[in-house]
Amino acid sequence: MTSEIWPDRLRSFLHVHAFPLWRDIGVDEKTGLVWESLDHYGRPNRHVNRRIRVQMRQVFCFARSQQARDHDFAFRLYRRTMRRAFCPRTGHLVQWIGPDARILTAPHNLYDLSFFLLATAALIERGYDLAGDLARLEMALARLKAPWGWSEDLAQSTPRRQNPHMHLFEAFTALFVATGAARFQRMAEECLDLFQQVFLTKTGYVTEYFDEDWTGGDQALSCIEPGHMAEWIFLIDQFERATGQDTGIDLARLFDAVLEFQGRDNLLPDQGFMPAPTRRLWPQAEFLKAALTMQGRGLNAPYHARATTILAALWRQYFITPIQGGWFDKRGADGKLLSCEMPASSFYHIVSAFDLYLSQHGERGPQALTPPEYYHPARPALTGLSG
Repeated sequence: MTSEIWPDRLRSFLHVHAFPLWRDIGVDEKTGLVWESLDHYGRPNRHVNRRIRVQMRQVFCFARSQQARDHDFAFRLYRRTMRRAFCPRTGHLVQWIGPDARILTAPHNLYDLSFFLLATAALIERGYDLAGDLARLEMALARLKAPWGWSEDLAQSTPRRQNPHMHLFEAFTALFVATGAARFQRMAEECLDLFQQVFLTKTGYVTEYFDEDWTGGDQALSCIEPGHMAEWIFLIDQFERATGQDTGIDLARLFDAVLEFQGRDNLLPDQGFMPAPTRRLWPQAEFLKAALTMQGRGLNAPYHARATTILAALWRQYFITPIQGGWFDKRGADGKLLSCEMPASSFYHIVSAFDLYLSQHGERGPQALTPPEYYHPARPALTGLSG
């Protein structure tokens, strides 16, 4: 498959199909919030609980679009989510809501908060005045500050994880770009310091789980996630570009470590050293971003490590679906489809990966593409379909 087809294919996927799908069918008409997931035919899973951070991940996606109407959608979703974001009784950040949007849990979780900050940065960069919201979120973050990094939640749950700090690093970098405020660069540097001194092992892998004092990572090599290793490559590169700093991190070596886990299908397993029977979509999207990042830094990669090779495998396994603009979430190591739904949370990885590809190939805008008219799932056009 030649590389010339990809810009039009990715732009069409995003702007003709996926963004309209999630603006229409993907929205709960009663609450104005997005569904947690759709089935493979685009029908909402109406009776499942929803994670509040998924709302903000969708805000980020639509703010990244090149169309003004998507920015407006993102802002309206942001406002609806912020109105429901904090428990009125405790003031804690909500994590799970029910199908009726009733609050189920509010542990004031760091991972959730990182996506509130990221979505805020994306809208500020689009010109929205969110100074009051940002101040509120910074106060919420301050409640989790630990001597080094931030606690998992107000209960200071263990194990501590690298993943929330990776997404904080992403959010702080984005906030620095959007606002120019030096405090966000300093906070990003604190996350980067943790990466260099704690998360990244001497053998070049990124570990996931730690004790309260950030020890124990070397004993957790079985919990390595290659997708997160790939994600760090992209995020560190973004930080260096935003700040003009050379972090001194050998991203080529980290990319080589990611490639150790690449299978014959050119995909990454969900887990590194453990037998990994599953291959979710999101690690492949992060793998693509890592390959594009290294390509942008001048790496002359072998065929199996090239972005177009990874993209072709990603598309073949996850994007040939019953509904255009949809995706499959999970396959087995043998290629068997294991998922029965498309999580909204995957869109964050997809948009970021496809947008990076398009930006490198000079094809970032939607130009004259016209979205189709989607049918609502309740209409006869979708009746009789089975998942």
